[in-house]
Amino acid sequence: MGLAEPQLRDQIERIDGLLDTLGNREEISGYKLSSAIRIVFLEDGDPGVRQMAVYTSAAHGSPQLVDAVWRVYQRMPISHAHWELKVVALHALARMGGEAAEGLLLRELRRRHWFSRARWQKVQVAAALALGKTGSRDAAEALERCRRRGGPELRAAAERSLAILARRTGGES
Repeated sequence: MGLAEPQLRDQIERIDGLLDTLGNREEISGYKLSSAIRIVFLEDGDPGVRQMAVYTSAAHGSPQLVDAVWRVYQRMPISHAHWELKVVALHALARMGGEAAEGLLLRELRRRHWFSRARWQKVQVAAALALGKTGSRDAAEALERCRRRGGPELRAAAERSLAILARRTGGES
């Protein structure tokens, strides 16, 4: 779907003035925007616009939006000044739910990084906390491994998520 399509261009023009006044996370998550508009914002060059788009997309788990949020995550280098957008994207994926989003969170939790370790540890802590919202057996198994083998922050995040999963599943995790 290209930007030249009249309907999409009209939608963009109508909300163009909103970018400076989007509001806080709770306000913007309720905005009724089409997936096409959200994807345009997710691909914007401004990290602030992408962050707002990630927040607004979190409540809408369409496969296209899951893919678009994952692309935002992948394209943001850990060395960038706005690297925390990776953390925001992981939490958005957890809120979107579904097997695809959960698979991406599990994949990121299992990855090993050799550079910028302090930042990557925060990203993995975010992945562990996000997995606590999913409720699956795979999430519980990955979190259990982190609880046994991770660093102190990751162990604490894994324990917290396991406790949430246990409450959600009645102690079966």
